[in-house]
This record gives sequence, C-alpha cells and structure tokens, in this order.
Amino acid sequence: MTMTITEPATTSPQATIALARLLAPVPAENGFAGHAVALSLLVTWLAEGGRESGRNRLLLTYLREHPDAAAVLSKRLLAFLTGGDLSRLFCDAGLPPRSALVEEFSTRLMHRLLPAPISDRDPSVLISRLSGQGNTARWIDALHPLWVAELLATLPDGPELWNSVHKEIADGMEVIALRITARSEEPEMRYRSGAADLHESPFQQLMLAVRDLAVEVHGAKVSTSSITLVQQRVAVCRVALKEVHDYLERNGVRVDVVFWLNRIRQQLARILVLLPLIEPDCATEEIRKRGIDYLRSISVDERRKLLLGSLLKDNYATLSGRIVENSRHTGGHYITDTAKEWRGMLLSASGGGIVTGFAVMFKAFLHYLHLPLLLDWAMQSANYSGSFLFMQLCGFSLATKQPPMTAAALAEALEDDRHLHDITNFAELCSRIVRSQLAAVVGNLALVIVVTLGIDAVWMHIHHAHIYDAQQALEQMHSFHPFRSGSIFFAIITGVALWLSSIIAGYGDNFAHYHRIPQAVQQSPVLVRWLGWDRTRRLGAGLTHQVGQICNNFFLGVMLSTIATLGVLTGTGLAVRHITFATGTFTFACCSLGMHDHHREMIWAVIGIACIGVLNFGVGFALSLMMAMRARDVPLRDGRRMFGRLFGYFLRNPVSFVLPR
Repeated sequence: MTMTITEPATTSPQATIALARLLAPVPAENGFAGHAVALSLLVTWLAEGGRESGRNRLLLTYLREHPDAAAVLSKRLLAFLTGGDLSRLFCDAGLPPRSALVEEFSTRLMHRLLPAPISDRDPSVLISRLSGQGNTARWIDALHPLWVAELLATLPDGPELWNSVHKEIADGMEVIALRITARSEEPEMRYRSGAADLHESPFQQLMLAVRDLAVEVHGAKVSTSSITLVQQRVAVCRVALKEVHDYLERNGVRVDVVFWLNRIRQQLARILVLLPLIEPDCATEEIRKRGIDYLRSISVDERRKLLLGSLLKDNYATLSGRIVENSRHTGGHYITDTAKEWRGMLLSASGGGIVTGFAVMFKAFLHYLHLPLLLDWAMQSANYSGSFLFMQLCGFSLATKQPPMTAAALAEALEDDRHLHDITNFAELCSRIVRSQLAAVVGNLALVIVVTLGIDAVWMHIHHAHIYDAQQALEQMHSFHPFRSGSIFFAIITGVALWLSSIIAGYGDNFAHYHRIPQAVQQSPVLVRWLGWDRTRRLGAGLTHQVGQICNNFFLGVMLSTIATLGVLTGTGLAVRHITFATGTFTFACCSLGMHDHHREMIWAVIGIACIGVLNFGVGFALSLMMAMRARDVPLRDGRRMFGRLFGYFLRNPVSFVLPR
C-alpha cells in the first residue's frame, strides 16, 4: 500500500484545532525528550485518521498557510535530529541491544508491558514506540516519497535536515562494525571461525573497511570502490559465520553463541541496508526513497523485536535440531532389522522387565515405611533413577523410552520420502519400529509379571503374607480403572515426562559434545593416576554417546517421583501411571486377591493398564515426532498424508509389523 498525494483535505474545525495544538511550541526546558514526544503525538494523530481522512494533506495545507507552525515543526525535527545521538537511529533501532538471550527476552517482555522511556540522547526509542502501535506502523509503511518531498519543501530547514543525517549514517555503521568485531573475538567465536591470526579475521577487516568509508563520508569524498569493498567484507563475514554455525551443529550447540550469531547476521544486514543511503552522485529523489525504505525496514524490525516467540524460535532452532539429531542417533539402537536383532531386543527388554519387577517391590516397601515427604521423594527418586541407570549399565531396555527416541528417525525418513510416490522405504522403517517396540513391550511385561509373581511367592513363603494385603490390593485395582480414577490423565502426564526426558537426553549429549566431556575425562590426571591411560581412554570413549542416556535415566526418575510428590503436596492426588510399573503393581494385587474373586475389578484394571500403555507410548511419540518434524521443516500435512498411505501398506503386509522376515 502506498500513500498518494491526492488525498482530500480534511477541513473540519476540530481537525484544524487539533493540528494547531500539536504544532504549538514545546517549552525549552523539556529538551530533546519534549520534541520527541511532540513528534510522536503528531504522527499518532496523522495515523489515527487513516488514509481516507486526508490528515496528511491537511498538514501540508496548514503548514503553507501558517509559516510560524512550519517553523515550529522544522525546529522540532532539527532538534530531534541534532539534539540527540542520531547515529543510534542507524546502529540501535530495530537491532537486539542485549548481548545475552535471557536479558533480551526479559527486556522484550518488559517493553511489551511498558514502553521504554525516551532518553535525552536516543532517538531510536521514538521509532520503537511508533512501530509498536498498529496505526502508526501502518502509517509508516504507507509513506510516499512525494508527500515527504512536499513536507520538506514547506519547512524552512528542509534541506539542512538531510545534511545532518548523512554523517550520522557513517558513524552508525562504524559503531555496528566495532560491535561485530568485539563479539567476534570472544573465544566461542574466534576459535571456531577458522581465522588464526587477528589481522586475518574477516570481522577485523570489515571494521577497517567501514572506518575508511566513514572517513570518506566525513570528508564528503565517498568513492564507489569503498562501498564495494565493504560489501565484499560483509560477504566474507557471512561465510565465517556459517563456519561457526556448522561447527556448532557438528560439535554441540550453545544457545548464547547462536544468539550472538543471529545478532551479528542482523548487524551485517543493517550495514548493507545503510550503504545505499551514502552512495555518491545519487539523485535526491532516489535518496529520499531509500530513506523511506529504511524507515519502513526498521519499523518492521522494531515490531519483530517485540515478538517473544520469534526470539525463542530463532535462537533455539539450532539447539532443537541438535537435540533431534542426538535422539535420532540413540533411537537407531532401538530399531531392529534382522531376526537376530529382534531376538536381541526381546532379551534386552526381558532384562528391563526383571529390573522393573524389583523396582516395583522397593516401591511397595517404601509405601509401608511412611517416610517424611522429602525423604520419601528422595528414596522414590533413587528407586526410579537407580533402576533406569542399572538397565543402562547392563544394556537392558525399557519399552516406554523407545518412542521418543525413534520418532526422530521417523521424521528423517518423512523428510527424505515425503515427495516420493513409492513409500516402501518409509513403510519398512515403520514396520521395523513397530515390531521392535512390540518386542520391547512383550519382554518388559512378560518378565515383570514373572518376577513379581516370584517375589510375592518368596515373600509368602518367608512371612506367610502377600506383598499387599486385601485392602491395599483393592485400592491398587481401583486406581487403574480407566473412568473412575485419574489413570488416563496420569498416563498422559507420564507420557509428557517420557518426552521431556528424551529432550534432556539430547541436551545432555549436546552439552557433552560442546564442552568435550569425553576428552576431558580421557585427559584427567586424577583418573589417569587411578585407572591408567588405557582404562581412562576407554572410559572417555564410552561416555561419548552415554552422557545423554545417563541424564535421561536420572532425570526421568526424578520427574516421576516429583509428580507423585506434587500430588501429595497439593492434595490433588496427582500420580504416575507407567505401564511396566503398573503391570507389576497389578500382579502383586492379583496375588493378594486371588483369581476367583473381584473379576470385574480385574477386567477394568486390565483395560485401564492397556489405556495407560497406549497413552505412554502415544503421547511421548507424538510430541517427539512433532518436534522432530518442526526441526526438519516437515509440514504436518505431509506427515498425515504419508501415514494415510502407510495404512494401506499395513493392510497388505500386517505380519511385517509384528515379526521379522
């Protein structure tokens, strides 16, 4: 949308009186801030009327008929441009001013609630205020160069206004180049950009090129070759930034460094936007048009600065991609190809079922102890985390942890095959995932039932009593009822916890790679002295892909225990419903009640446990798949279309989803 100069003039007395008030002189003691506020009020009034009101044309008419008002506005604009540090309009406006992500986020949140005050030296705050209002933002977007030309022609100091701007643009560019160079010398940046010598740094060379250009601008002798050199230096800096970004993707991501990279990219883009404004031998009309285009661009940038979601998305996208990639690498171990691997998964899951059976027993014993809440939380956390870590140490697997890990591999296949007519590769991967998951479920549940039956039999032989008495057994049965208890909701919460633990695993692997934890372990003098070089080297190599899983197992146990503790603290009855633990608890309850009574309760409990399993697997898998698809920019509609075609493949080859060929 562009604004033409043929708008009908608004001649209503109310509009004329309002304009006269807005163009009244500002008291001298109000200084720069007073002129900035007065300009803000004038622009807001012009924008509130909309394009059809003709207020822009009325302003031009009023200034021609009232030279004193034109002088006031000219003085106001000149004071605004020369009274403050105008270079900040070019080096600060629209760019993130903070050097840390958390600080930038908190500042944006505060400015969403309360706009920043206008200081005595910063004209960029005025642009920020105007851009944050819908009407004024649209008014800026609709500015027409002809209307601006007419406005400047009506002002006594119109030509002088641009002359005061020209040198400030060069100063703003120089400030930006200095900031880029300073940030590029941070250790996280310098040693990952490939420039060993300080003087060979592309950022250092950019600063020198911009400084030489600024000297030419101040001397009114700008050459095209200097502008071209700056453009070339910017291109080289962008290549260096890509090297740093690629290094992070290979060796671990740090969000603060990603924030710095994004900030430098925006600053480099700003330099390129400012260069056309100082080109030599450029027609006045063209320069004015470029100036308006720049004003529009910083208005858009200022509006983007207020968006919290885009800030988080831009800076966490790389970390999210790294987490998904780590999950894909881990998930590959849970996908079986051959019959031998499938049997190995079944045995691994059987080991996990054995460990879970004993964890269910310890959980029941902790219930009898009636420990203080904090101590009970610590013991429950130790029980959960300890059992998960022991599974990892022994190479056992837990079925519910597989879906969040395998979802990343599935998203990669979606990205590769979504445009292909033949989905055989994608379907075969899905069948391998499903049958691997079924093997893990069967192994877990079968052995947890066997182990809990054995534990109850041994306990009965020694103490002549079951693990649960009849009342506790009935309470446990009722707690699994799908409709008369909170099992469905609790299973969803548990599925979310399983998904969060997979994110923690990916973050743990990323942390280990970025900080080179395995190498630090291999080079530890203390470990070398205790274990020797060979054992220390093997220990470090073993940690390369295990740190994430250690974090996963530990924090998953803590989260499951914390959920139940929060239920006690809040009195809401919030609890955990995990299919493997629920199956073990159900088996203990059946041992106490026997198989001849309470058939109705048992049937409903079985249905409830089946629902728990579906939700544990489904919620964790769905959340992980959506995260992986977003990280790979795979639209959800492509996923729905592929899974719709997968159903036809399943009808033709159902056995492949259960047993290996």
